[in-house]
Amino acid sequence: MPKKPDSTSVAAFNSKEAPHIDLSNGVDMVLMEGVVDKIQAWSPDGTKVAWFKSVQGRSYGDLVISNPDGTEIRYITVDEDARTPSWSPDGNALAYMTSSGSWEMWIYDMEREQHIYLDRGIKPRWSPDGRSILYYSGVRGKCR
Repeated sequence: MPKKPDSTSVAAFNSKEAPHIDLSNGVDMVLMEGVVDKIQAWSPDGTKVAWFKSVQGRSYGDLVISNPDGTEIRYITVDEDARTPSWSPDGNALAYMTSSGSWEMWIYDMEREQHIYLDRGIKPRWSPDGRSILYYSGVRGKCR
């Protein structure tokens, strides 16, 4: 269950809705009704969430970001099998992976609205200083 960076709330999911639980008062609020998939990552400042919006009849979802209440939805990918988003520490980029026959990793630059190809691999994660990305390369089972 992804926890907001300030540890005041968490995001959970089920097949119908994505509830947001405020830990300071225990209030359970529905963020996005009709969401089939789940919230994957909070932005470093806690103002945005990255999640997958599935469409019935497809086995994958579009990677989107929005406000925690589900407003201001911005599609990062459309019609791709995108997974495991990871925010850069400054919140200006989002690393993710897609499957188009083989797993590929990409960075989405928020300011330039540009997708940048990284490499083949899975589960990208930013370093704390934002200067590098750790991932599984699939080359002899090593991380890079």
